[in-house]
Amino acid sequence: MTVYVDGITDYGDVAKRNGLRTTLWAHLVADTVEELHTFAARIGLRRTWFQNADNYRWHYDVTPAKRAAAVAAGAVEIDRRKLTEIMAQRRAAQQPAPGGGWTDGELVTVTGVVTDTEHRTTGQGAPWAVAAVDGPTPVEAHIFPAVYPQVSALLAIGSRLVFTGRVDTRVAPPLLAVMSVTPPPAAASLPVSVVSGEPKPPSPVFGHAGGWSVVMQRAGECCQCTGQCGATHRKSAGRCDARHGAYGGKGHPPIRLEVAPEDPTIPEYAAARMTPDQLMAWCAGCRSGAVKKAKPPQGKKVPAQVESLFDASELG
Repeated sequence: MTVYVDGITDYGDVAKRNGLRTTLWAHLVADTVEELHTFAARIGLRRTWFQNADNYRWHYDVTPAKRAAAVAAGAVEIDRRKLTEIMAQRRAAQQPAPGGGWTDGELVTVTGVVTDTEHRTTGQGAPWAVAAVDGPTPVEAHIFPAVYPQVSALLAIGSRLVFTGRVDTRVAPPLLAVMSVTPPPAAASLPVSVVSGEPKPPSPVFGHAGGWSVVMQRAGECCQCTGQCGATHRKSAGRCDARHGAYGGKGHPPIRLEVAPEDPTIPEYAAARMTPDQLMAWCAGCRSGAVKKAKPPQGKKVPAQVESLFDASELG
C-alpha cells in the first residue's frame, strides 16, 4: 500500500473563481481510500477536504506546504502521467466502495457523531455545509442551501445527530444528500466524546443542544453583547453586529455564534444546567473579551460573590 503526491500545478483563474486561497495545488492519492484518509489525518488535512468527483478519482488537493509535509511523511512523488495511469486503473477496476448495504439513491436514516464540519457558500452566495459523520457506516453529509438554515445550529463537532436523506453509494465514504437533521429521540442533549464514545458534561457553548436554536431565534442570530466585552460597539448602536453565518473575513471561516451565560464567571458545570432564558448569544471575540474583563487584576483576591458560584450545591 502506497500514498502518492504529484507535482504542483498553477490553476490560475479556475482557483480564483472557486475562492481558493492559493492557485498552486497538487493531488494526494493512495492505493486505498482508508490509507489515504489515515495519511491525510497525519499531515493535518480535514476529512471534509476529501475530493470524490466520482467513484475512482478520489483524492485530496494539497497546497505546496502540505505537499512538502506529505513527502516528508513518506508519500511517493509522481508526475502527472503516473497520476493519470492510477486514475485509469481505478476506472478500469470500477470497484465502488462499500455503502453500508444501501442501494444507490435509497432514502436512509443515519445516526452518528459529527467529527468535522465545513461551512461553505455557493457561487450565488447561499450557505451550505459538509459534515463528516461517524456511525456504524461513516458518511459524508451534504447539507444543501434548502435545508441548511433550519439545521445549521445543530452541526457542532461532537454532536450526536440523526440524518435522513438520499445516499450515493458510488463514492467513499457514501455521500448523504441530507433532507433533515434532528437530535436523537433519547433526549440526551449531552454531546458524545469522539474519543471515548461516552457522554460528557456540555460546555458553556450550547451549539449541540436544542437550547441553542431557542436563544438564537430570540437574538435574531446576532451577538447580544452590549458592552460586556469592554467595547462600546458605537458603530452598531451599542450592540455587537456579528451575525451567525456571516462572512468571517479573508482566510477565515463564517462567523459562528456561541450560546453561554451573560456572566462569564459562571463555571462550566453551572452553565450546563441553565435554561435558554438564562443564556445569550455571543460572538467569539465578545465572549473572549468579557472573560478577560471579568478576571480580577493580578495580585487581588477574587470577590466573595464570584467565589460563591462554586458552592458545594452546584457540584451535586
